[in-house]
Amino acid sequence: MVSHSPTEDSSSDELLRYDSGWAATNRMLRAGKSFSGRERNCCFLNLGGTGSARFANVSAATGLDLIDDGRGLALCDWDRDGRLDFWITNRTGPRARFLRNQVVSDNRFVALRLQGTLTNRDAIGARVEVHLGGAAQPPLMKTLYAGSGFLSQSSKWLHFGLGEAGEIDRVVVRWPGGEAEEFRGLAVDRFYRVVQGSGAAVVDEGAAVKIAKPGPPVEEPDSSSAARIVLLSPALMPELEYQTADGDPTSLAAHRGKLVVLNLWATWCANCRLEMREWSKEKEALEAAGLEVLSLCVDESDPDLASVKGKAQEAATALGYPFEIGFAERRAIEVLNVMQKSFVGRQTDLPLPSSLLIDASGRLAVIYKGPVGASQLVADATLLGGDREALLAGATPFQGRWFEPMRSPVRLRSTAINLVESGLREEAARYLRQIIPLYSEKGIVEDEEERLIELAECHTFLAAIQFDDGEFESAVETYRLALASNPAKRAARDGLVRSLLELGREAEALEQVEKLLEGRRDPENLLRAAQLSRKQEGGLERAVAFYREVLDRRPSAPVHYELANLLRDSGDAAAAVEQYRAALTLSPKWMMPANNLAWMLATHPDDEIRDGAEAVRLARIACEASDFKVPHFFGTLAAAQAESGDFPAALESIGRAMSIAEADGDAALAGRLAEKKRFYERGEAFRQQ
Repeated sequence: MVSHSPTEDSSSDELLRYDSGWAATNRMLRAGKSFSGRERNCCFLNLGGTGSARFANVSAATGLDLIDDGRGLALCDWDRDGRLDFWITNRTGPRARFLRNQVVSDNRFVALRLQGTLTNRDAIGARVEVHLGGAAQPPLMKTLYAGSGFLSQSSKWLHFGLGEAGEIDRVVVRWPGGEAEEFRGLAVDRFYRVVQGSGAAVVDEGAAVKIAKPGPPVEEPDSSSAARIVLLSPALMPELEYQTADGDPTSLAAHRGKLVVLNLWATWCANCRLEMREWSKEKEALEAAGLEVLSLCVDESDPDLASVKGKAQEAATALGYPFEIGFAERRAIEVLNVMQKSFVGRQTDLPLPSSLLIDASGRLAVIYKGPVGASQLVADATLLGGDREALLAGATPFQGRWFEPMRSPVRLRSTAINLVESGLREEAARYLRQIIPLYSEKGIVEDEEERLIELAECHTFLAAIQFDDGEFESAVETYRLALASNPAKRAARDGLVRSLLELGREAEALEQVEKLLEGRRDPENLLRAAQLSRKQEGGLERAVAFYREVLDRRPSAPVHYELANLLRDSGDAAAAVEQYRAALTLSPKWMMPANNLAWMLATHPDDEIRDGAEAVRLARIACEASDFKVPHFFGTLAAAQAESGDFPAALESIGRAMSIAEADGDAALAGRLAEKKRFYERGEAFRQQ
């Protein structure tokens, strides 16, 4: 999939749009869309002319007009025959192509490999001039670059096509730094190594890369929606409930122990009828292979379910269909659709007909999109009983050699993730409860550490669903199970903290936050620890220490403000004033620290703390920032004016505060303001006790 990184200074909204954009791009790619719009590769021939006559499109003539989503292109003379060959990388398969140049001509060449001694060893940046015989001809020039295109690096051999020229007069190399060196005596159709300062070019007798004899041509798959996908690691099927033809409720689990072909069909689907007719004729062969066929009718919902069932049974009877017919709700069919998408790169919906081959253990083994012949079903039934090599050979649609051992990770959790993304949360939780016991036992994953990590991931995901559904007690227990498997799983411990807080169990939450801090002392959890510590008995000093550690790592006006409030309430006025000032240094117009500091400077009983003039300035900042609508701020301004000795102004401000409080219907606040007004009427400043 595609992955890019935004710049570090991007805003949160930009990051969200950025991630959403790439997520949408990846969804389109999984749905089979093309980055290139299915435009074929292009190749242009330089005609040496001017204007529109300078290049000719020779894409088809050269065979380079491939439909691949091409990316990187590297040039090299792979077989050392004097003709440049191509290596191409693609986003789609094949991921790499080698295109051998077999164009026949009488043209000549010379190839040079530079080696620096006084400059960089590969002589990157050197410019080479090849002067041919005959003074009228301009020199051929090339520069040696460290990169030659997107995601590609061509050979460091500089290849010069000489046309019909049979003689080279001289070669001039301008090494990085500008020093020029001349080499003579070079012949055409040769490979030379040129060492800086040597004065002579030496013929390179290196052997050509041996090219294997081409195998049979690979047939490209057709572009239809039909497909057969063999899962190298069969995956447990979700619980699927359906109704029998008689209307009895049952489930897929009733077929456990048998090979099941779960077929989706509709009465209006012509291909479905053709497929069912063929299966009917091959009943004995299917049964001999141990296959039990279950066909679920997926006709559009009808208010009269009996009518739908009648129509399906009538169609099956007309076809002479000898296998079980059933009916499933649309939600159950969507679960199957999500299931198959979890194991297919090109994530298209299930067409009709579609079939799933389920092994005796209830695991999805093969997905068939479109009609499938009975002979293929029988062959795949045999395939499931073979060894891994046979399974791998049967799963691969064409011949080839594996570059490295094929891995087939079990991706059961991806199905649960896809179910949630499709709005099937209940089904996702149910599926997680199905697969967790598998990971609880050894065997599903060879590596024990990997098994425990995946078990923790499943528990964490299930707990997150429980949390979102408000099942906080269950979430706590499930998060603890995740941590039992993988104590280092931070997402599980973080979820446990959130669940405990929802239940009001703050002391337990603090314990978990401190364990998070043992692994990484990040500001977010330091703040959590500070806020939880201040609520615990005797936790004041720890809370202050946590706040200060956050500020040492990352200065922040809100953290300075929270620490100031804590210090103020604990009686450390001088330290509180210092923190309020720090908050205002970072955010000068922030009303809350301005108001709180102004109140302390105006009303604190300690003469060394009070500063009336500064309190008036700060209180005015708070009033202006709140558009003069907050009565508390006018109350602070009145206290500051009284501390400065301006009692008429204090009475005016407290009067405005009382009027706003009364207009807001806050009689209690108006009463408290009236008590302070009496101080100012007596010519006394208010002191906070």
